[in-house]
Amino acid sequence: MQTDNQGKAECIPENLIQEIDIVYRPNELVVSDLVYDLESKKYGACSFILNSKVVVFRVARITPKKIGQFVTLWKRAESGPIRPYDLTDSADLFVVSNQQKDCHG
Repeated sequence: MQTDNQGKAECIPENLIQEIDIVYRPNELVVSDLVYDLESKKYGACSFILNSKVVVFRVARITPKKIGQFVTLWKRAESGPIRPYDLTDSADLFVVSNQQKDCHG
């Protein structure tokens, strides 16, 4: 998995910025240790600590030919194929953000 630990504000997915402002901060939830998954950048893939919970974050994409949105939740071994997350993985929460015009959730 290619990751970037730079923490650069311009790399943070817009959906995550909105969630921090609208949901997390008002509820005293603090985002820290943000790590980007460069291989899945188009899905805003990253992970972070939310207070004490490990969060895997993705952005759903609007499908061009079908009604609805698409998101993928997988991980890649160091040098191997993709695979689903497992119960033994360190993730506590999976957050999928979606947005269409002024509606988001």
